[in-house]
Amino acid sequence: MKVAVVAAALAALVAVAAAQPPPPGFARFPYGSCSKSSPYRTYEATFPQGQSGNVFCWTLQYQGGRCSDPGFQACCQNDVHKFSLAFEPSCAPGFKASATLDGKAIAANNVVLETPPNADKRMTLAVKNLGLAGPEVEGRQVCITVQAGNCRTLASILPVFDQSPLWQNSLWSDDHACCGVSRGSPPSPPPSPNPPLPWFDYYCDEAVFNLLEIYQPFKDDGTIISGAGEADIICKGTNVTVCGVTKNEEAGRIMAQSLREDSLFQAAAILGIDTGRCYPALSGYTFITTPAPGYDNSPCTPQPSAVPMCGPAPPSWPEYPSCRGKSANDYFQFLVGTRYTVAYGDKTSEYCVPIEINDINAQDARGQTCYGKNLNKVQFYLDYSRRYQITGIAIKYNNGSTFTRSQSWGPVGSNSLKITSLDWSVSDVARLEPQICLTIKSGTTLTDLSMDKTKTLWAATFSADHYCCPIQAGSPFTTDGVPVEL
Repeated sequence: MKVAVVAAALAALVAVAAAQPPPPGFARFPYGSCSKSSPYRTYEATFPQGQSGNVFCWTLQYQGGRCSDPGFQACCQNDVHKFSLAFEPSCAPGFKASATLDGKAIAANNVVLETPPNADKRMTLAVKNLGLAGPEVEGRQVCITVQAGNCRTLASILPVFDQSPLWQNSLWSDDHACCGVSRGSPPSPPPSPNPPLPWFDYYCDEAVFNLLEIYQPFKDDGTIISGAGEADIICKGTNVTVCGVTKNEEAGRIMAQSLREDSLFQAAAILGIDTGRCYPALSGYTFITTPAPGYDNSPCTPQPSAVPMCGPAPPSWPEYPSCRGKSANDYFQFLVGTRYTVAYGDKTSEYCVPIEINDINAQDARGQTCYGKNLNKVQFYLDYSRRYQITGIAIKYNNGSTFTRSQSWGPVGSNSLKITSLDWSVSDVARLEPQICLTIKSGTTLTDLSMDKTKTLWAATFSADHYCCPIQAGSPFTTDGVPVEL
């Protein structure tokens, strides 16, 4: 009998810091003497979207069509013996990682840190003895799970001095003649990393109900011989865990594969959503199904699988097409926060949302028109016909100062509530940490006033010339961080 313990979790997307250029004299990746590195590569390892936390995966690709090019023929017959990732040497003390190939555990002695003989200041994390070659390489997935050490995320284990793009890997042949290099950057994080979302402390009943339905067919066909009942499902904060026992390893392996293939459906069911929509509160989070701690090598649990949560589609708003959807908005340094903190009262409720600084590297923003402009105005996409439900508007600073504002709306049909004449610089926002607060009559919520069909709260920040107007989706939360009004 084999124990299967599966954990599912919500994780905030990982922020990745830009690296600095290497100092003179440092060897260049892949730190080896192979004869055919990039761009002469028959095999590549691409980084899929939605990676987060201490688990990261690369999908291998076979570029057989290149073999007709004489420049590639030298490496057309080679195998793939080793996956090698550039690694930060200061992370080595206490570091431990495991790896899988298509969900199957790789022996621990084949997941090692290596110091190249011709680059003593460099280090790589290697996954060896893959035993792949030719078309069979296509679509195979190598996943690495960091288990111990001070560096637990992809961002932290990358070499400090490597230039952008941020990660570099190579696929080595057994004879070290070929070592094609792939480079890239993990997905861009949201401007402000989302804090932990204790979803299952408040929505456990729905998760338990749906998990019982997910596992019932495996109990009916005899795959699960005990456990996976209501008492075996534990909710705690960002995680929900299911415990059970399968009749044997083979049955457990088949179940694990089925669970992995249906991970998107499971995520939707466990969170109480359908795959065509999601709660605005989940925007920016990733749902992960993975073995619970201590069961990493069990064949009966699905290997790490990250499922990006859906995000609401932006409306055709605000009413200025000249700035709407413009790529230059990415370089405007102000955003409305994603969390509207609500304080409920007997007669009114107050919703406050912070103005946040969009952290942008000055070098990356060089020459971008929106970079360096002050924040002049904030707009909210709310129903003008229900404006009488709004009883007050205030700007609050962290020093205790409060300034009230009268209602001001955009052109008829725009449904834009405006807070104007702000003229805040980046230093103003950093120093004062302003919040915009809307007071709503009891019996009505702010989401009721949203003009979006999904009841997402949309807000836009503007430069004085209306050239820049990035919009941001938001959702109400209690002061304790609990999503409400879903």
